[in-house]
Amino acid sequence: MDLLTAKTLQIQDIYGLEPGKPCSLIIVDGTDPWDLMRRMPVTTCVIYRGRVV
Repeated sequence: MDLLTAKTLQIQDIYGLEPGKPCSLIIVDGTDPWDLMRRMPVTTCVIYRGRVV
């Protein structure tokens, strides 16, 4: 589904997890998604466009 959306939006060259594509994510400490939503833990690390911020 995500790939179909990326193709539709013509962003498949910059979307997805592959070498050379930009990466943005946050790292938090939790046991599962429900734990993260309930506790709202402190963010451990933020990576925006491949750089730690």
